[in-house]
Amino acid sequence: MADAVSVGVSKAYVNETGNGIWPYATPETATNDLVEVFGSALLADGRTFEIEVDDGDYVVKDKWIVITGNVYLHSKNGPENCRLVADTTRNATERKAICLNNADAMVEGLTLDSFCWDGNLKGDQGGVVRISAGTMRNCVIQNSRGGNNGAAVDMSGGVLENSILRNNWSVGGNNTGVGSGGGVYLSSGYPVVCNTVISNNYVAKNGGGIYCKAAGAVVTNCVIASNRTGYSSRTSPMNNTDRHGGGIYTEAAATFANCAIIGNHARGEGGAIYATAAAKFINCLIADNAANTTRPGVYMTKAGQFINC
Repeated sequence: MADAVSVGVSKAYVNETGNGIWPYATPETATNDLVEVFGSALLADGRTFEIEVDDGDYVVKDKWIVITGNVYLHSKNGPENCRLVADTTRNATERKAICLNNADAMVEGLTLDSFCWDGNLKGDQGGVVRISAGTMRNCVIQNSRGGNNGAAVDMSGGVLENSILRNNWSVGGNNTGVGSGGGVYLSSGYPVVCNTVISNNYVAKNGGGIYCKAAGAVVTNCVIASNRTGYSSRTSPMNNTDRHGGGIYTEAAATFANCAIIGNHARGEGGAIYATAAAKFINCLIADNAANTTRPGVYMTKAGQFINC
């Protein structure tokens, strides 16, 4: 394969009709294998590299797509037209989607559907998407399963914005005692989630919508709705009453601002929010949440701040 510097390619195309001629520099020579683009020498010269994915469904033919370079991966016509799906020939617990780990990288306009990673079995974090640095924007992550920590997204940094996380669930294999953060698991660092809808996610343990361990986390202008704790699957509620934080479970003094936390349910305490640290909630709407115990709204074990909520 030719060296990427001498070729001088800064953009590659992925579509269903191209004839797959490296370096995939035109729509006519595009590949239909997104992983092949990342596995080639195209990214070796360190420049900003753009990958445009046309309308269609594309199988991620590997454990996941790892982005460590300055990459702009995007659909041509938005997430409603471009879908990445898991490779069903792989082990059912090894079907992750994307690892984003470069501050200048961006993923935009994709739907990620039906991925799975069981961190409880693999000795790793959950999250079919992992963001350590960079930005994911205008994406839909749905119908995916994580293991112990995070079904849809595990964040230790970076930005998730203008996206939808729906119908995901987190349960660790046959161990229904683990599984937290159905939408987002904020594990460490300074992750930012903004203008995002986190809805109809389910977990076996805590934090149906969000589980937060990162004191530097900021969640703003989000809708956190109709998430559930205490489910061994999306349709199977458990009898346990120690499954807390239907909308949000936070053990860190993070900041949540201008969010709507509505219609969530916990099979324990805190249908909306369960906090074990001095988190701050600013200008948030908290309504119509429920729990199987006596605290359907907010339960805090340490004094936090509620400002204009």
